[in-house]
Amino acid sequence: MLVADPDYELQIPVEELEVLGIDMTIEPRIGDDLGCFAILSVTENCPPTVNLLAPLVINLKTRLGLQSIRHDCRYSHLHEFARQGAACS
Repeated sequence: MLVADPDYELQIPVEELEVLGIDMTIEPRIGDDLGCFAILSVTENCPPTVNLLAPLVINLKTRLGLQSIRHDCRYSHLHEFARQGAACS
């Protein structure tokens, strides 16, 4: 998520952390304990968008994952993706 939005804040309910098998005695960290991925959509003649409303969250140790849907309106499923650096080919 740091690529899609450097200020992104993951908000995942305790119940979902339990489903993922995350140790609840420590605060999980993106990149160390959790992988947080967003689906990128590219449509012809439109800027690319990324779904920050419902990221895919994966426990990096157990490889269990789920799609965590936020219940607030802080992010959109159509968040404009601003490309940084050169495009891949």
